Amino acid sequence: MRGAAALALLLVVAAAACTEEGPTAVGGDLVKGGELRTFEVLLEPGQFLALDTAIAGYAGPAGAGYQVVANAYEGVLQAHAMTRFVSLPDSQQVVQTGGGTVWDRNLTFVGGQLTAVVDTLRSVVEGEVGVHLHAVRQAWDPASATWTHAVDSAAVRTLWEQPGGTRMVPGSTRAWAAGQDSLLLSFDSATAAALAEATDDEQGLLLSMTGGQGRLRISNMSLQVDFRPSTRPDTVIRVLVPVTRRTSVYTPRLAERAATARVGGVEGWRTFLRMAPTLEDLVVPCGPSGDPGSCTVRLGNAVLNRAELLLEPMPPPAGYAPTAAVPLTATTVLRPAFVPLERSPLAQVVGVADAIPASAFGADSETTVVVDVTGFLRPLLGSDAQAAASDWLALFSPPEGGRFGVGAFSGAPRLRLVLTVATEVQLR
Repeated sequence: MRGAAALALLLVVAAAACTEEGPTAVGGDLVKGGELRTFEVLLEPGQFLALDTAIAGYAGPAGAGYQVVANAYEGVLQAHAMTRFVSLPDSQQVVQTGGGTVWDRNLTFVGGQLTAVVDTLRSVVEGEVGVHLHAVRQAWDPASATWTHAVDSAAVRTLWEQPGGTRMVPGSTRAWAAGQDSLLLSFDSATAAALAEATDDEQGLLLSMTGGQGRLRISNMSLQVDFRPSTRPDTVIRVLVPVTRRTSVYTPRLAERAATARVGGVEGWRTFLRMAPTLEDLVVPCGPSGDPGSCTVRLGNAVLNRAELLLEPMPPPAGYAPTAAVPLTATTVLRPAFVPLERSPLAQVVGVADAIPASAFGADSETTVVVDVTGFLRPLLGSDAQAAASDWLALFSPPEGGRFGVGAFSGAPRLRLVLTVATEVQLR
């Protein structure tokens, strides 16, 4: 009897609950009227951004891992590749004709050969060009040298006596045409002697280009020097001289800030975006495609299904066209107090676009680059937007400085939102 009474009591409670709750929820109706509407909203930059700016300087040619040689590329770019090696030996152990070895401290340098490995996939020339090898004739700093300055550090600024690097007349010249994967530049005794006599601050070799227009990407260099020992003057000995530092100097150099979005480039462009502080309060249309204004909704009252930044590629400044696909990554930015924006650290990756083909940055391109930032934006539209980790984004191209060409975009990005709204939160 007790079991039967208990079962009857449970059935009564269950029946009572069913009379107070809707069939799709526990605790009350979630969707009054039973309607859910999913729709798309496209926001212009001024609707969702409080600030956008592009800043360069997060990389540089001295740490790029490649060098550039150019002549009138896209009508304007001039670039020289500069390389420093360890000092040439002032003595060498020499095997004698009759056996045994001696240290010879009276060496006569008679020439040598520079081998430059060319990245053919990222090099562009029109016809055949001439590449010239020069010895540098002025003290210079590989870490800071530019087209105009031999030294351009915080403490010292020294102009080149000759823009693009003070240099001797060419010690060697070779023709180069598209498809050749290396340059072998044999040089004479005058160039070898200049290397041997140079101080540690002066020592270096420079590559320049003449002839047709073009831009070469040099992946690597090696130097071999020939000398005659005084103990065996009829013998030429070749030694390998290791590279210590390398860089490129070029003109024109882009300003460090831009009003339109940019990523990548040899100087590491980043685009910073700050979301509007009350983005969740923005009211957007939610009606059907034929009549979008028939209803409106506050963003914070809608469910965010997907958020995408949309960027429109455009040709970069002349001389900086990409020659390979450009990766694009979005990451949050930490904004500690009293730290300038340009020095703010990057934090968490929140979106990665498909690699952008170099052709997308052409004048006739109709490409749209899409970056999914749903995970970043969702907390900013939630009930506690102030608790979001960051309202700043940075767009950049990894590895920074890994490509000479710049990914440029028309203006700031737009924002595409896919939202779902219930009828009871619509604002009519």
